[in-house]
Amino acid sequence: MTEDVISAIKKYLEEDREAPQKQQHTATRIYQRLVDEKGFAGGYASVASAVREIRGRVEEAFIPLTWDLGEASQVDWGEGWFYLKDTKTKCNLFCMRLCYSCKPFVAAFPTQQSEFLLEGHRLGFEFFDGVSKRVIYDNMRTAVKEGWGRYVVSKQKSIVLLEAHYAYRSEFCRPGKGNDKGLVENLVGWFRRNFLVPMPRVGSWAELNEMLLEECRNYARHHIERHPESVGEAFNREKPYLLPLPSIPLDTSKTTTAKVQRDCLIRFDNSFYSVPARYVGETVTVKGQLEHVKVIRGGEYIASHPRSFTAGGVSYQLEHYIDLIEIKPRSVRQAQPIRRTVDKQIRQFREYLPDDSAGDKEFIAVLRLLLEYGQEPVLMAIQRCLAAGVHSAEAVRFELLQILDNTPTKTSPVSYLDDYGFEVKPTDLTAYDKLMIAGGNK
Repeated sequence: MTEDVISAIKKYLEEDREAPQKQQHTATRIYQRLVDEKGFAGGYASVASAVREIRGRVEEAFIPLTWDLGEASQVDWGEGWFYLKDTKTKCNLFCMRLCYSCKPFVAAFPTQQSEFLLEGHRLGFEFFDGVSKRVIYDNMRTAVKEGWGRYVVSKQKSIVLLEAHYAYRSEFCRPGKGNDKGLVENLVGWFRRNFLVPMPRVGSWAELNEMLLEECRNYARHHIERHPESVGEAFNREKPYLLPLPSIPLDTSKTTTAKVQRDCLIRFDNSFYSVPARYVGETVTVKGQLEHVKVIRGGEYIASHPRSFTAGGVSYQLEHYIDLIEIKPRSVRQAQPIRRTVDKQIRQFREYLPDDSAGDKEFIAVLRLLLEYGQEPVLMAIQRCLAAGVHSAEAVRFELLQILDNTPTKTSPVSYLDDYGFEVKPTDLTAYDKLMIAGGNK
């Protein structure tokens, strides 16, 4: 093995110093990276030997198991880390694996709450396009209400609902009994080491889950040692033995009701979300999903917010308050929905308007433009107005329309001729004189 390869292995292991203990490189992952990133043409055994020598560790032994086609799948939760918009973020991995073909499915969620357990199952079943006859769990509290292992007395309502909808049977492992758990014993660690090393960098949960889904698809080409077929080939034989999906997928969102408080907020999962002011005092239906919270009244969606997982977090939308602000214009400077949602440079435009109720109303008119056209073009219009020394909602509207029409302007809407490049020229009377002569007038 060359020095370059040894140096690369040491570099990969050096990366593990900043990674969580359970999210560090295995010899298999190092071998994969050497092949993909360095064009390594050697064998896995030489890499594993080098890793053992550098680490001074001995790989853990395991007992292989055999399963019937479509017989079972195994599910467990685990934890991992990734970078969400450059912020190191903890994720909870829902892991499902078919026991016969070893085809995996993994999805990342912010928490292990019940709705995400349901959502993970739904997505997993749809990924496999079928349901195994049994699903085997470790003794997770989101599934087991009372008892443990084969002595489970009662299951959580969410699992009972899931079983009824997808027509499978739950089975639970005995705590600490590896011979009961089989694949689930190492399932989470396998996903974490192979899919989250090195820690991925993404812009959203949806992007992370799409990346994980693509890794699950790619795993079909994988050959498990001492298995005569690839995972994909084994799955093709297993798929006809899976139970069919129901015609209607399970609604996995967390659904509850909430009363709209006087500040136009509802409470959901220890966070707060705004709704239009006209619904104050009414009871609405709230549906919580992975990335969104949706509010329903009378069968109609009245609000949608990005979901917050911060206790006490508040999500405002200006359009929910604008009518109320017009009724109470003096609130415009201190209104939280404005301060939390409107760009600071736009808010500062209020300082250039008259310091009275007329100025408040002018600024509210600017906010109306913001709701109609968006913050970026309104900010550009305000900057043009400030540069020209004009301060009014009408001036902002004028500049905004120029921006949206891509019409070049020089300064401000105050001088409609000189400032905008129009030139008043003397009228040419030559053509008129010719007409007069042709008509016999001299």
